[in-house]
This record gives sequence, structure tokens and C-alpha cells, in this order.
Amino acid sequence: MYTVVATDADGVQLTGAAQVRVNLLMTAISATPATVLPGQQTQLDTAVIGGDGTYNFLWSPAASLSDPRIRNPIASPTVSTDYTVVVTNGQGESLSATVHVTVAPATTLTAAFSFTRGALDPVARTIHWTFDASASTGPIATYGWHLTRTDGTTVLDIVSATPVLEVDLPETVARGNATLTITAVNGATATITQAFR
Repeated sequence: MYTVVATDADGVQLTGAAQVRVNLLMTAISATPATVLPGQQTQLDTAVIGGDGTYNFLWSPAASLSDPRIRNPIASPTVSTDYTVVVTNGQGESLSATVHVTVAPATTLTAAFSFTRGALDPVARTIHWTFDASASTGPIATYGWHLTRTDGTTVLDIVSATPVLEVDLPETVARGNATLTITAVNGATATITQAFR
């Protein structure tokens, strides 16, 4: 509400007022993540400005939501679902928006690798190792390698987009354990551990 007071030369005043109202405006609606595996959850959210600042939310379908009447419910869909939110302010103004959550089919991943030991470098006192995960199957996004000595102490942790790891290890790490974790685009993982020597 804007108010104006006009005063003339004789001191007589006249008052007027005008109300300017900002309409309800939804700025964003989201699902994080937008793609889940069966049994996983996602966080729905919406950002709203304008109106009178009092907002009521109603999400649908409500069956797979933690609470359909809050701004950011947790969704647990069993199939791909369009979630719609209707936002109403204290003036009765409302608007709606929809976000799509995809339930991806269960991912089949198989982790497998082989390794090759090179000769000892007599100067650097290192052994060249090649770990090859090309035999792994599935929609693989990354290859995570965790190498340890036989006593369990970590030698190397590395994540790569390629299946082959070439590394020079000190001759004191002539044997140990290698763990490969492959990760799919949707976050599914598979792991295998082998002793190397």
C-alpha cells in the first residue's frame, strides 16, 4: 500500500492511497535427482515469490509422497511419474507446475578386471602394473580403483572414465589387493576385489 499526502500553501491536506499487488510467481520446480532406481527416493521442491507471502502447497499424485502439503516433499515413485504442485496464496491466487521423475530400470552391472605385472625398474625401484577392467559390463560411467598393501594400508585411490589403469608402484607393493568399483550413470554400482602379485 502506497500512501500520498498532498499539502497546499494554506496547510490543507488531502490523503490518498493505492495498493500495488505482486502476483504469485513460481520461479522453479525441481526433483533431485530427476532419475531414480526402483526403491530410491527423490526430493521435490518449488520456489515461489510474489502474492501475499502466504503459500499453501498441494502436490499430486499424493500416494508416493511423504507429505503432499509441504513445499518440498520426498517422493518414492515405483514407476515414472509426473508430479504437479498447485500453489495458492492468502489472496486465493493459485498456479501450478509439473516435474517429471523417471524410474529407470534396474541396472545390470558386472565388475571384472585382469592385471599384468611389469618388470622392476632398477633405478626407480618401481614395478609397472596394468589393471584392465574392459571385461566389466553394463552402462559404466566411471571406474574406481582402490589399491592396498596386504596389511590393508591404502596405496592408491583413483576414479577414471576409462577401464585401463597403468601405474608404477614401489617395489614394496609387489603384492596387495585391488578393488574395482564400477558406477553407472544412474548411480548403481558393482564391486570386485582381487589379490595381485
